[in-house]
Amino acid sequence: MNLKKFFKKLMKRKMTVFFGVIILVIVLAGILAPLIAPHDPLEQNLELKFSMPSAEYPMGTDHLGRCIFSRVLFATRTTLGFSMLCTVLAAVIGITLGIIAGYKGGVTDTIIMRLCDVLYAFPGIVLVMAIVGVIGVGIFNIIIAMLILQWLWYARVSRNLAASEKVRSYVAAARLCGASDWKIIFRHILPNIIPNMLAIFTVDFGHTIMSISGYSFLGLGVQAPQAEWGAMINEGRNYINADPWMMFWPGIMILLVVVSVNIIGDHMRDALDGQSS
Repeated sequence: MNLKKFFKKLMKRKMTVFFGVIILVIVLAGILAPLIAPHDPLEQNLELKFSMPSAEYPMGTDHLGRCIFSRVLFATRTTLGFSMLCTVLAAVIGITLGIIAGYKGGVTDTIIMRLCDVLYAFPGIVLVMAIVGVIGVGIFNIIIAMLILQWLWYARVSRNLAASEKVRSYVAAARLCGASDWKIIFRHILPNIIPNMLAIFTVDFGHTIMSISGYSFLGLGVQAPQAEWGAMINEGRNYINADPWMMFWPGIMILLVVVSVNIIGDHMRDALDGQSS
């Protein structure tokens, strides 16, 4: 599958470009948060608590008088950064094991796929809660718990794709030229399944953002006073009548990012369907 043609076809979709720009702007805002934020996200001023949006505090202040705009900017780094870390690790682990299983077949394929079947038998949130109950709360413990299940999706899809690719003529030609199995896997098979895995990665990234924010909302992930979208919503739920802005702004950020990446992922899938037809 031609990666260049795939992206060229994808960029012809105006909605893909539009939502891609939204994601880019949000990511840049998070990266440049120290330069953009008008206040220290941890700076408290009880005299200004529950202030309405103004020129100095564009999104108002929270129950401790902290600038919500500054906290949302720095929370972008936290939420998207940890979500990207978790998704990338899951993709690397799952795709590597899946390609090995699909290419090698036999006992290797059986062991890896049976491991997937066993882990799939456990409800995700129950397993994560059980692991966190044993190793303790904290964002890195949440990521470890999520990774135990999150790689399975990548492994199954990449295994099927690799199994179909290994019987193609270009793989046979590479073997005749003396290429090793690892060279065939990572130089020939992997580039041909990247478009499919990118579509899965994009949608999974949105799911991971929801999970990271959800666990932080429950008090299991990012801990106070560090700014994180889910944790900010949790802080604001007790003050929804006094200051609804505390929940509104981080909620809007989660909505924008998740909707954007899901739509981009759907367009990637459509482009793949069109290219394979």
